[in-house]
This record gives sequence, C-alpha cells and structure tokens, in this order.
Amino acid sequence: NLYSPMIRDSLALELKQQKYKIIQEAKRTWLTIYIHGYETKYEEYVHQYQETLKSFELQCSNHPSQSTETTRFQSFLLYINHWIHRLKQEIYYQTIPIYRRKLIRLRRQWRLNKKKLVSISPRIIMDLIRHPFTRAELAVLSRGPSYIRSNQSALRRSDQRETQVDKELNNIMDKLKKYMSASHDGQPKIAYKALVFKTYAERLRTYLLSRYMTPLPFIDHLRARQELKLIKSILQKLKRNKLILRETDKSGVFHIGRASDYERKAIEYREKTGAYQEITDNPLKDIFRQVVQLLNQLRSDNKIKVYQQMKMMPIQNKIELSYMYFLPKAHKKGTPLRPIINTIHAATTAISKYLDQSIRPLFDRFARSTTILDGVDLLVQLQRYIEKGYFN
Repeated sequence: NLYSPMIRDSLALELKQQKYKIIQEAKRTWLTIYIHGYETKYEEYVHQYQETLKSFELQCSNHPSQSTETTRFQSFLLYINHWIHRLKQEIYYQTIPIYRRKLIRLRRQWRLNKKKLVSISPRIIMDLIRHPFTRAELAVLSRGPSYIRSNQSALRRSDQRETQVDKELNNIMDKLKKYMSASHDGQPKIAYKALVFKTYAERLRTYLLSRYMTPLPFIDHLRARQELKLIKSILQKLKRNKLILRETDKSGVFHIGRASDYERKAIEYREKTGAYQEITDNPLKDIFRQVVQLLNQLRSDNKIKVYQQMKMMPIQNKIELSYMYFLPKAHKKGTPLRPIINTIHAATTAISKYLDQSIRPLFDRFARSTTILDGVDLLVQLQRYIEKGYFN
C-alpha cells in the first residue's frame, strides 16, 4: 500500500494511476506482439498453400497427353473448397460450443485461484485511496458511458410503460406529420389532419404496446433486475460519500472523484482565467425578457420580417439557463478539468441556429475547401493533397 500519513493523497493517487497505466500499456504491447506473430505465421501458411497449389497446377499443365489433367485439377479445387466449407460448419456448430464450455470451466478455476491482476480492457478511473464499491459495481461502471442497460422499461409499472408509449408515439407522429405535410422532390403533400395518420398512429401504438408489455424471459428479467439494483446502489454510494461520476475527456471511460476536489479545481480555474464568475441568483427571466424585447424592436424597425422573428423567438417553457460543467482529463498529470459550456436550451439558441442556417451556405461556398469538418474529412483532404503532389 503506497499510502501513509507521510505521503499526500494527491501524490499517492498519482503513483497509483501511473502504476496501472504502465502495466496496462505493457500488456497492450505484448498483446500486439502476439497478434502480429500469429498474423505473420498465418500469412506464411497462406503463402505456402498458394505456392503448393500453383506447383500442382503447373504439373497438371505439363502433361498435355492426358486430356483429363485439367479436369483433375478443377476437381481437386472443388474437393478442397468442399472440405474447407465443411470444416467451417463443424467449427461453428460443434467445436465452438465445446471450446466455450472449456473456457467457462477454466475461467471458473481461474477466478478461484487468481491474484490481483490488471486487465487491458477499459476500466473506470478513480482518484480515491479507498472506495465503497463492490466488484460487480465496478464491472458495470467499467463498461463505460456507451453501455446501455438492457430492458430498462421492463421493470416499470404498466401505467408508466403506457405513458412512455404515448410519449414516443406523439414524438414519432409529430415528426412524421411535419415531414409528410411538406413537399419533397415533387412528391404530393399529405394533409396534417389526414385520416391515414390516424390509422397509422393506431397501428403503431398497438405495435409499441406489444413490444413494451410482452413479458421477458426469466433470465433477461433477472439480469435487468440485477443491473437496476447495481445502478441504484452505485447512485446511493456516490451521494452518501460525496463523490462525482463523470465521463473522462477523450478517454471514453468513467471517472470518480471527490466533490471537494471538483469544487477546488473549478475555483482554481475561474481564478486563473478570470473569464467566469459564480452567480447566486437565476437571471433566466431577465435574459428571456431582453431577448424578446430585442426581437420585437427589430421587427418594429422593419429590420427583420415576421417569419424571421418567429423563428428566432425563444419559447419560455423550453429554455434553460446556460451553465458550465467540467470533464476530468484523466490522461494528464493531476487530472485537470476541461470546462464545457452547455447552451443547448439557452434563450439565444434559436437566434444562433437561424443565423447559422442563413450564413452557412455563403461560408461553405468560399471557405469549404479550407475547412476540416471531422477526422474523416481530414483524411479525404489529405488524400487529395497527395494526389495533387503537394507532399512531394
């Protein structure tokens, strides 16, 4: 145990994280070496097979007096392909279940005798000397933010599932009616209150109810209940121990740290940059009123049209105050925080979206060739530069 009263918690945590990173990196390196060795050996066998096959074909072609040699070679290929297909079927239907049972048996034995090992699979990062979580809870958290708990709605009451079905149905129908009531590529429009929408909605609701209300098999129901129990236990322990669970910046795994550390680092960031300050009251109503007054004034001065005003006008019951939160940079020393500003439901979001839709075509016309959208676009543009000879 690296921790003692003589060593600060931060230093102990840093040494602990470095230890796991070094071991994980070493295991990844060895795994890569083993995989490369197997791939090289496989390529050698493939090359040897191709050479032998070519030699046999050449021997057959060097005997023109025997008219059946070509047929013999083709029959040989058919025979080989038949056995390859048969072996694949045997491996898929017979061998794999046998190996699976062997692996399960070996894994059970390994669990009984295993020592403390560091796996190479993604795992949750914890800036804690000690933690209250069980091994099963850590396994759930190590699945990362992209993991979706299976059959979440199966454990809810029937009335809650019906409410969810109605909510999804209304969402689907609103989008469908909005799309079908407009003209697309010369296709005829469908009236917003057409009878076909009502018929489709009834059939869709029946289908959704059958999917949501069908009882689960016992194994799936048991798994869903166990995962729900683990999630509730994790949330209770986070709250009781004043811990914060966040997705890491760039790493794609979860991070758990003390709430006091997050607060301290957030204060240090604000003091260092001087760009933000903590507010004590909610100015959302004042911001909403100012935005509405500005749009009304622009309309009164005939600087915008009515439809433009309506597109940029915020909806009071859907707006939220913008806020800042932080993502931990676990790959850096000391786990600094990266600030994220959430403005998705801000009072000015509608204005921003409308301006972007208006200016974007002009921007793309003149600046698209020098703009990189994402990683795929970067690779495409690099390929074009290479084809034009700019890297020579």
